Amino acid sequence: MRSNDHIKNYLDFYCNIANKLPFAVLLKGKWGCGKTHFIKEYVEEKPNFIHISLYGLSSFAEIKEKIIIEIVPLLPNKYNSLAGTLYRGVKHIPGFKKWIPEDADDLILDLYLNKKNNGSIFIFDDLERCNITIEKLLGYINHLVEFLEQKVILIANEEVISKSEQGGKYLEIKEKLIGKEFSVKSNPEEAIEYFVSNIRNAKLGKKKDLIVGLLLKLFYQSKYDNLRLIQQAISDFEYFFEIIESKVNEESQIFEKIIYEFLAIFIEYKKGSIKSDDFGKWSFFFRGIDDKENHFLDKYDGISNWIICYDVEILGKVLQGISLSQEENKKLLEKIESVSNNNQESWQILWNFRENDDQTFFKMLEDVMRKWRDYGYIDFFVVAHMFGLFIYFSEKGFIQESKATILGQVKEYVVKLINDNNFPLDLDEQRSGMSWWEGAYGLGYYGNDSSEWKEFMEFVREKTKELRPKFIKEKIQKELLPILRGEIKSSENLDLLINYNFLYNSAGNGEAYFQYLEVNEIKDILIKNGISSLNRFKDIFIQRYTERKADIIGIEQENIFLIELKSKLEEEIEKTKQLFGGKLTPKVFLINAFIDKALTPFIQINIKETNIIN
Repeated sequence: MRSNDHIKNYLDFYCNIANKLPFAVLLKGKWGCGKTHFIKEYVEEKPNFIHISLYGLSSFAEIKEKIIIEIVPLLPNKYNSLAGTLYRGVKHIPGFKKWIPEDADDLILDLYLNKKNNGSIFIFDDLERCNITIEKLLGYINHLVEFLEQKVILIANEEVISKSEQGGKYLEIKEKLIGKEFSVKSNPEEAIEYFVSNIRNAKLGKKKDLIVGLLLKLFYQSKYDNLRLIQQAISDFEYFFEIIESKVNEESQIFEKIIYEFLAIFIEYKKGSIKSDDFGKWSFFFRGIDDKENHFLDKYDGISNWIICYDVEILGKVLQGISLSQEENKKLLEKIESVSNNNQESWQILWNFRENDDQTFFKMLEDVMRKWRDYGYIDFFVVAHMFGLFIYFSEKGFIQESKATILGQVKEYVVKLINDNNFPLDLDEQRSGMSWWEGAYGLGYYGNDSSEWKEFMEFVREKTKELRPKFIKEKIQKELLPILRGEIKSSENLDLLINYNFLYNSAGNGEAYFQYLEVNEIKDILIKNGISSLNRFKDIFIQRYTERKADIIGIEQENIFLIELKSKLEEEIEKTKQLFGGKLTPKVFLINAFIDKALTPFIQINIKETNIIN
């Protein structure tokens, strides 16, 4: 069953005219999670749905006009915007105005809504982006539901509304109006397949399966849960592709790299990680030049160290919509043509050995093997490519080394990368979409059908598993703790960040990680951040070990952390009591409440379950 199929099943029940249900249904989720895409897909070819976007509307008259355009279309649906303009215009033409009552909108709506059992369902989208106060807006919608017996589906980013000044009033009215609500989960596979199905370029159309896999990979690597941005990215690339199409060989192994680099830079530019001025000083983005240990582009297969398809300053102008000079346009096309038919690094040229003469082959082979012997490659993915090539060359008799010898060498190489801190700790997090073990830098691996390759992959998995605690601890130190300490701000809701979005395992499930937290550090964060922090974290802990518990793999491993945290907090209580002569203080009261509500019940449950398992 797909992630949102249960919502479709309920909507089938709710929208059935035979079911008299006097309430509205809410579909909620963050911007870009696919709410509108989901509802459009659901209502496709269903005639009785009236879909109204409330984005920017400031009056009920505007809402009524939008409804009328839907129920009495002057033009086909795809021209609804023009129909709306005509409708509003006609009402104000002096020659027609005297023939149209001022309450024409109400009369039309009354005639329509008073039809018994008309079977229509209203969909009001972008609730949080409407300029009408939430109290009045929901009052209007409640009138449709309660008094006119209309069925209504609301679509909103509830988080935005709840945090606004109108949040309290919204929650108050919501209780009466909304009888059922669902959180729409991102379904990137379905959405991306839909986006790619709309590609019209014939050359790109031949590569739809490749592009779907590539977009999935970028979606997960970007760690930016916004499908709308992915849709914009592929749309922008299709438009850009019209410019470079004549210079691109779609059968080239670098074809995927041309798409990949454009989309990754597009996403980071739209996210704001790359500013407009940065395109002119791109060399300073590279690690080793700016001396940064980590780089925001590192999550994309080596882009921060190696961009081969574009002059980034020119690409920046393309993304910003700046017109290129003749010289810049020529340079852009020459670069694309060059990489589309050439691979620049010696290992890349060797990878394309079938397209080169014997002299070039042995020249590149000598250079690559020298670097291999000297541990000259510090990029794990290049090392994987080299291993695959050597296994293939050994099998074909191009080199004398046996496959067993090469296997032993690559294992030593991986250990060297680990010892030098050059091994990527996040391999498990790169398993979504087009996975790293299938290829890197737009190139598939040679030798990946051999038993040696399988043994190499198993060796890498073992090392990755051994290094998993190190990865999690580093991730906690670099990403989570600065937020918890208040050193940096996060746009994410703290509950979702801690309990849902922070850590996933290779299967895409939530993964337990509290066992890696340093107890004294968490104790200090709880105590030093004051009353609001204790209350907030109390709710987060309770949610983690109740409603979210089933979604977190290995959560029983966190039991020791809970026990130790309880002990540290109890020590803090005793210290505080001693300072005030054994008296009960507000601080002691709050810490006790945290222990009683957020720790003790779950420690007991965890111990009980652990005993049962053992």
